[in-house]
This record gives sequence, structure tokens and C-alpha cells, in this order.
Amino acid sequence: ANLYLNNLFWGITGTLKWNVGFADLTAIAAHRETDLDYVGSVAASYYGEFGEAHQDSFEARLASNGTGPLQWLAGIFTLRDVGNIMQDSEQGTGLSVSKVSFTNKTYAAFGNLTYALLNNFRVAASARVNKDDKENDSPRYTIANYPFTTQAIGSQPGVNASQYVGNIDKSDAFNSVTWKGGFEYDVADNSLAYANVGTGFKAGGFGFGPPGGTEFQ
Repeated sequence: ANLYLNNLFWGITGTLKWNVGFADLTAIAAHRETDLDYVGSVAASYYGEFGEAHQDSFEARLASNGTGPLQWLAGIFTLRDVGNIMQDSEQGTGLSVSKVSFTNKTYAAFGNLTYALLNNFRVAASARVNKDDKENDSPRYTIANYPFTTQAIGSQPGVNASQYVGNIDKSDAFNSVTWKGGFEYDVADNSLAYANVGTGFKAGGFGFGPPGGTEFQ
């Protein structure tokens, strides 16, 4: 159950479309803000998050606008995600405190080709090159014998070196090339048959094991 919930989320996005003659240009920019402030409990076990994060993204793509059998699309994408969040959770009689600080950046380029072999039969191929840079600095502390019944976890006193458990202070880069190929067949005016095969990728990350346990990446 939520003891209180005072989160704030907002964002703004803008799209520009422009005919540049040989192709159509689309540019999309977005910004999102997250402000976390909540405390909950499950079976008398308290948890909460406090802090903020923001995210900025930009995408630009060119797409063919002709009527020939070959249609194409090419574009770029970038994303930056930054956050500073305190995560609190009850661990037995103690309070586990994690100060999560992260910066994630993504850069990508992508393209797609579609060719009509017949008026109602098309083959397509696409590819994406992706680079993810991740940084994390997140020390964890445990406040022993925390007075849960008399003091809110969102107003705990500052932690000190004697309560230190461990830290995730890491950075890494994750690179990938993914692709997809397939075909489309117009069976009738309102019916389409298609088949695709492709690859996927998800960047890794960093995380703690159990409190006081081994650190995993």
C-alpha cells in the first residue's frame, strides 16, 4: 500500500516535417522529467524512492517520397538519461539506503530498404547500429535498528562510513548491429500476408546482489 505518493512526471516533444525534394525529412526532439517522492509498504515492510531524473532524445530520418519500386529510409537517434535517486527499503530491523546516480547515453544509425518485385509483393531489409554508454555510481548503506514506527524513512538521518555496505561504481559500453528481413504480400484490398526474421539486442547494466553479498555485473 502507498503511505503517500507525490511523484511528478512531465514531458514535451516536438516534430518537424519537411519535404527536401528527393526525400521527406522528419526530426523529433523530446524532453522528460521525473520527480520521485513516495513511500509504500507490503506486509509491514517499508520502501520508498526520492529524487529526480531527466531524459532527452533526438531522432532525424530521411524517407524516400517517389513512386518507384524502391523505397528507402535512413536515420539517426540519440538519447541521454541522467538520474539521482535515493532508494530505501526495510531489511529486517534495519533500513537499506542506496544512493543511485546514473548517466546512460545511446547513439544509433538505422536504415531500411523495400523493393516491390510485383505490384502486390515486396521484399524488405533493415539494419541498425547501436552504441550504449552507461555510468553508475551507487553506494549502499544499512542503518541498523531503524525506528520505523516513529520516523518516516524519507527523513532518515544522514548515513556515515560505518554503515557502508558496498558500491556500484562502474562504466561500460555496449555495441550492437541488428538486422531484419522479410516480405509482404497483398492478398486482397484489406488483407496482408507477411513474414519477418530479425535479431535484437538489449544493453547490459549494473546491480547489487543481496545486501552485504557479492556484487554482480
